[in-house]
Amino acid sequence: MTQEEQKARWKAAVENPAVIKKHLDAVRAARCKKIRCVETGVVYDSQTDYAKIVGVTIGMVQAVLKNRKHTVKGYHLEYVK
Repeated sequence: MTQEEQKARWKAAVENPAVIKKHLDAVRAARCKKIRCVETGVVYDSQTDYAKIVGVTIGMVQAVLKNRKHTVKGYHLEYVK
């Protein structure tokens, strides 16, 4: 494949929102650590997902995971291994 063909292929991919979303989802999945609510056993894909669902800030979630606080709204959290 020539350099011009590669550039054209990249440009077509970048202009397609579905391709961009798929790429960002893959990057996010590789970076994020899953967390578990100890009481319910529910596993969340990321701290952000948990914070949005429960209605708290990410900082509150991080404080519990770093053992600076005991609970978030009465629930204990842990990283999934």
